[in-house]
Amino acid sequence: MANPLVAPHLHFYPEETQGPISETFQAERWMEYTPSQLTPMYSHGNKRWWIEEVGQLHDGRYVLPHTWIVWNRVLTTDVSIVTRTEDGCCKLEDSIEETVDAANLKLDFNDIWAQFGDEQTWVDDHAVPAMPNPMRKLIDDDEDLLVLMVSPWADDVSGNHSKQYNKHMNMCTGNSCLPGRLLQQEFHVHYISTSPHATSAKQFATFHNHVKSMETEPVKCFNAATKRTCHFIIRTPGLPADNPQQSEEASHMGSNANYPCRKCHWGGSKKEKETVKVYH
Repeated sequence: MANPLVAPHLHFYPEETQGPISETFQAERWMEYTPSQLTPMYSHGNKRWWIEEVGQLHDGRYVLPHTWIVWNRVLTTDVSIVTRTEDGCCKLEDSIEETVDAANLKLDFNDIWAQFGDEQTWVDDHAVPAMPNPMRKLIDDDEDLLVLMVSPWADDVSGNHSKQYNKHMNMCTGNSCLPGRLLQQEFHVHYISTSPHATSAKQFATFHNHVKSMETEPVKCFNAATKRTCHFIIRTPGLPADNPQQSEEASHMGSNANYPCRKCHWGGSKKEKETVKVYH
């Protein structure tokens, strides 16, 4: 994120597209996360809008953003309308929802709080989320909180330059917030760890603990795209795959088994596999 050549290409929000899915941030997997597990805020200049915090549109209406989703290359938010009663109380209209462009937001929660202060009371506060957003406590007021999706993997390689095989288990990752044309480049493959003794499961366990710690202690860094500091949390959307390396880690025989498939009953002895009935 601190690299000025990379930062402008990062996508922090899930994207919905009417065309073919060609990027990781366009896949449904990102949408399986709750909005609070994705990047929970949008910033423009010195203003920051968080999900589940009241904001105001340019047309004067008050809204409660719930999501941040890119639609047709435009950042949008699904909002509930907030109205003000005659006695000055706020009322959350759950039945009135719409999608608006993030660029239509004018005032953030801090602006509204400065305007109304303690007078901002709700008709039914049981249906209203806690404000300000509790995730604000993780960062300073002038910083952004972002979520990075990464895809760690492990594989065995030889640690020798000679032909003699010396097994080392390597663990690497890629930044799934980048477009595919960049992820294919070696420059964007990042080393995590290696060991001739620790299995990939042990290395993944340590990495998992590090990722979980970021939920309460986000990593602080410089965002070269915005020219200011920010904090980020890592998510790992990758799901279990089906390849020889993972088969080995699961103590499964893989392609060497008589019945190698974990979904169907194809297989048999070596001789049976060569018959017309079984072979395909």
